[in-house]
Amino acid sequence: MLSHHLLIWSVYEAAVLRSPWLGWGLGTDKVLVPVGTLLWRLLGTNAAHDEYLRIAVEGGTLGLALLILLFILWLRHSARRLPRPEAWVMRLVFLAFALHAATDNTLIATTASLMFAWVSAVFARGWTGEACLPQAKDKYDHITHHSDRSADRSPSPDPA
Repeated sequence: MLSHHLLIWSVYEAAVLRSPWLGWGLGTDKVLVPVGTLLWRLLGTNAAHDEYLRIAVEGGTLGLALLILLFILWLRHSARRLPRPEAWVMRLVFLAFALHAATDNTLIATTASLMFAWVSAVFARGWTGEACLPQAKDKYDHITHHSDRSADRSPSPDPA
């Protein structure tokens, strides 16, 4: 299958060379390999199966660099709020996703939506979950102790 990818990659690489900085815009794959052409019939698709190449064609090297930078910033900013083992797991998840993106349509696949939802949930847990519990416990400890003490108090005896 990789040899089939090489056929379409050469078309995409040529497009990047013709507009390297800003690319050609979204949906360029439909123009590069129109439905019904010999290459489309051979492959059954006009997708690059390489997100880096596709983004470079659609958004140019500037768009590709911006996308990569935003992913790095998202990971860096959010992972530091997680416990160390979980932060490393998330780094490995992002690395696996980045490697997978070199050979498949990872960003435009439905599974990407599920992955981003899961990643967002894990990162949100770092903002509000276990990673923040010690601070929250200290912050609200006085409230629970205060209510406990008032419940334990017996009424004061009537001096009369």
